[in-house]
Amino acid sequence: MTLYAKWAPATDTKYTVEHYQEQLNGKYELTYTEQLTGTTDAQTAAEAKTYTGFLMMCYRIYLEAVERALVAVDKTYLVKLKAVKESAGEQLLQADRLIGKAHKTSHAAKTNREINARTIEMAELYEAHLINRREELRHLREEMLVNFELAVNTFRTVKVGAELVDVMKTSENDLRSVFEFEAPQFSAFYDKNLRSEFDNLTRKLKS
Repeated sequence: MTLYAKWAPATDTKYTVEHYQEQLNGKYELTYTEQLTGTTDAQTAAEAKTYTGFLMMCYRIYLEAVERALVAVDKTYLVKLKAVKESAGEQLLQADRLIGKAHKTSHAAKTNREINARTIEMAELYEAHLINRREELRHLREEMLVNFELAVNTFRTVKVGAELVDVMKTSENDLRSVFEFEAPQFSAFYDKNLRSEFDNLTRKLKS
């Protein structure tokens, strides 16, 4: 006689699911852990979570970066370019004066004049480029504002939907306990000996 052993996969295998979020620095951080039960070697029932609040914060951070870039263009880069042009203009005028005075070194003065003229030209070209960039940043800011507002709307929409589900689950659990309650029958309150005593008393009173 040959005996064969057959093992069936357990249907109550417990396992842990870890949910990670990618951080702004590129690293991943454990944000949520859940305990589930399933069949051994079967497909997991775990699902990836959607973090609408995280999306909202990403747009908020990006919007702040755009705002900082706009301030930097107006308050730092354009201001520095203006200073560079003014300084190069002063050196250009000084080189012009030196060209007539420096006979043996007039070539150096002419070279300096040319360099300063090119510096002014490049500064003006880059200034125009920064102004264009500033306009692009302003358009990007408007777009990011819309995306941020949409992300906030999405977050609140998901939140209110989750609140509805929570109300439904809680109310159903509470009401189920009420509807499943079975009131005891009145007959359960009547003791047989008590009924017998009532019958005896009744017969005595009638005799």
